[in-house]
Amino acid sequence: MRNGESIVDKILMTEQFLSTQKTMLMPDVRELQVYKEHRHRFESVLPYLELDIRSSLAIKNALSKIAFQPFTFAIQLVKTLSQALLAGKRGGTPPGLNGAGAAVGAVAAIDKHAMVYKIQEMLREEATHASFAQELNRIAFAKVSTVKELSERSNIEYSYLNKLLNNKLRPNATISRDLTIKLCLALELDLLEANELMSRAGYILCGNTERDRLLSLCVQEKTGVMTANEILEARQLPLL
Repeated sequence: MRNGESIVDKILMTEQFLSTQKTMLMPDVRELQVYKEHRHRFESVLPYLELDIRSSLAIKNALSKIAFQPFTFAIQLVKTLSQALLAGKRGGTPPGLNGAGAAVGAVAAIDKHAMVYKIQEMLREEATHASFAQELNRIAFAKVSTVKELSERSNIEYSYLNKLLNNKLRPNATISRDLTIKLCLALELDLLEANELMSRAGYILCGNTERDRLLSLCVQEKTGVMTANEILEARQLPLL
């Protein structure tokens, strides 16, 4: 089996498990610059998502330790991720999460989609073309040599990408969410880095829908745009 095929199967299998657990892949939004600059605006939302942040970090740590072997992966996945989720629900702090303080037991039944929507609304209020272009330039040219290379990797038209990088888009132009995800995949960002970039355009990627769970896993596994679209096509979901 080719490596690309194993990644596809691994992501599809993992998403199915996360779906049954009703678990999002939520980045630790406290690490985003927009949170650090506007902490008071987000504090009312974070307690409702604390469990997902804890569990997501535990899941990431667990997945990195599971080698993909088609006949044993499903069993290992259920066992390892169940332990990771249980640790999150008990309040254990996975590696990489320092001192999470909010209680989560009383907020388990809250509509998470509403919380994600609220965060995204706050991000949109702070988003600007200039902020996104600045962050994209900072990240991109540490990873690629030319705009052409980034255009080819991301499957984004060269002329549009050039305008975006140089902050030459029309003031009323919209930077689409899928475009930001394609850039994250092309640049092989991890989930936190991806959300740092996406937040500058007013978006967040946290796996609260089937498509977003798959795309979050694609970012986490650094699949690239082509493989991500193969995975979306396998579930008959809109391509990037």
